[in-house]
Amino acid sequence: MDTHVFMTELEEQALRKYTTAEGLTDGTSINQQIRSGETPKEVVSLDNMMQNGGTPSTLYRVLENENVCTKDNIIHDCAYVSTSAEAEYAMSLHFMTSNTALFIIKHCELIPSINVKKYFGDANYEAEFILPRNLKFKVCKTNTYNKNWQQLKNDYSLEDLNEREWSDINSITVYEIIPLIYRPEWTCGRYNSEKRVALFYNLISGFSYFFESYSADVIGRILSSGRNGEVDIKQIALQTGIAEESIQDFAKILMQNGLLTNHLFSKEEITRYRAKLAEFKRKETAWVDKPTEEKLPMWTSNAEQLYFDAVDDKHTICSCMFEMTYRCSEMCIHCYNPGATRNNEEVSHRADIKELTLDDYKRIVDEMYELGLVKVCLSGGDPFSKEITWELIDYLYQKEIAFDIFTNGQRITKDVQRLANYYPRLVGVSIYSGVAEDHDAITRIPGSWERSMQVVKQLSDLAIPMNLKCCVMQPNLHTYYMVADLAKQYGAQPQFEINITESNDGDLCAKQLRLTEEQLQVVLRDNNLALYIGKEAPNYGAQIRDINLCSCGAGGTGFCMAPNGDLRGCPTFTLVFGNTKEQSVLEILANSKPLKEWRKAVVKDYTECGKYDYCDYCNLCAGVNYTEHGDFRKPAETNCYMAKCRYNLAHKLMEQDEPMNKEEFVKALQKLPKAKVTLQRKYDTKG
Repeated sequence: MDTHVFMTELEEQALRKYTTAEGLTDGTSINQQIRSGETPKEVVSLDNMMQNGGTPSTLYRVLENENVCTKDNIIHDCAYVSTSAEAEYAMSLHFMTSNTALFIIKHCELIPSINVKKYFGDANYEAEFILPRNLKFKVCKTNTYNKNWQQLKNDYSLEDLNEREWSDINSITVYEIIPLIYRPEWTCGRYNSEKRVALFYNLISGFSYFFESYSADVIGRILSSGRNGEVDIKQIALQTGIAEESIQDFAKILMQNGLLTNHLFSKEEITRYRAKLAEFKRKETAWVDKPTEEKLPMWTSNAEQLYFDAVDDKHTICSCMFEMTYRCSEMCIHCYNPGATRNNEEVSHRADIKELTLDDYKRIVDEMYELGLVKVCLSGGDPFSKEITWELIDYLYQKEIAFDIFTNGQRITKDVQRLANYYPRLVGVSIYSGVAEDHDAITRIPGSWERSMQVVKQLSDLAIPMNLKCCVMQPNLHTYYMVADLAKQYGAQPQFEINITESNDGDLCAKQLRLTEEQLQVVLRDNNLALYIGKEAPNYGAQIRDINLCSCGAGGTGFCMAPNGDLRGCPTFTLVFGNTKEQSVLEILANSKPLKEWRKAVVKDYTECGKYDYCDYCNLCAGVNYTEHGDFRKPAETNCYMAKCRYNLAHKLMEQDEPMNKEEFVKALQKLPKAKVTLQRKYDTKG
């Protein structure tokens, strides 16, 4: 998901029109300024998308509204209108009840196409103003003056008002035409009033935004309006003390980025919007075609992480991965989940664990929400192999908690639109090759590639933010790179993992699938990999680690929950902090000894990490350490192996760099021999 940072400050109750946008797609930095409502090219503008190639009369249609313009409504100081004629009628109804009124239509800067600022009248009134077609407005009474002509002149700049012409009028009523503004159903987020920071998601286009200070206060009020809720700028101004005009300026930027809309979208309109957005995504520069420097993770910032860091007080949970089940509709040969089989003769033990119920999940979600939960990732196994997953998705949606979902797609070939209706933040689909036979050899399910790709195409057509997730190993060595081509074709981003590890239950078999150093000498030259080695990366991929810090953020504001309720740092890190069926989440955070021990640990406490030259090339994973040794401080052979291979390649290229384009890379890849492996579960003395 692309992310943006909005940091808007206030001086003397004036919200300045200045925001900073930083984009992220796991390796893309935009670094642009949005000023005076200008939208950077990388940002999907809702208005542009709706108008480009579309017809306003069809895309901005008049929506049915129960608050129709009636005499009773206008007497109660508010009428809902969508045309100039309706607005005139609304005001004429007031004249029918009183001929002692002066109307002034206050111009609203948020909708610049309102043509006239002033409107005087009695029973023989005249009006000259134009409302944009097919939008909803409110005609609201804002002020009443009792022959206080000077105040009226000052408030509304009415230099031409002749008091003598209105000598018979006792009551002067001012009305304002206010465009209705809504928080669309494809948004959600979180506001922390204590820290005054906010995170706001546009889930339909795949952007997230970070706000702080006064802008966060405004976002907090917008979020409180709920999905499809009306946003009352005047009320927000009263609540925050921020000038109404400033909030209108701010709202313009939010509308440009699809975080606010000027009418409630029907399902048909959302479908058309998705189609336009899908077309846009396929035409824009694909992630795989971006320069290497823009894809490297060390160059990026993250709006989510900025929010998570800002609210971190050691008792906050911002995100959690729910491993719904270890059951799966595929039988991948490299799977790290407990009980997975490596061949068709072995007996699966994936279903042996006692899983949480729907009531358990609802209670846990409620507890985590009270502790600051923003986002959940549903994983497995395959989450759709668990019967209650759809019900949990619905519950997360009702709670306005963003969710990712990692799936192979086998069970949702006919349910992609159903999933789209819940606006997932991201869908990760496991695709191991551009060649069906290679993919199916890994999943051991004939036809699985076709079904997964069917889901990928549907997700793409609906413009749902998507990753294609691929582990690189011996069976797909020659064809894994095609996943990047598929990602480009379908407007997705590829995500490659090249460090195959042993299973979480200690099975060593999967490590046989990992690439040899000879193979890595080529694969690590692929600039679609996070572990890329080359001159474009700082120090050819080396990163000097601060040994006085923790090795990763797992167990900070982010956690993972196993199917049985065990709360851990991440899927790879199997150190259990506590069980959510036996304790509340708050009790675990407050009292867990393993969690306290982990949070205190820093890299210099590790037995060997950081002490060798190749350590700068290590993607240090405490979870892998723990799985291999039962102690996260002891270096895992898997981590060290990859660090040494990267170190050796980097220094080889430092001595003699050998530029390699894609065609040369593919040729070099095809020449590599595949290693033979025996797929059978295997344990060392620990197992």
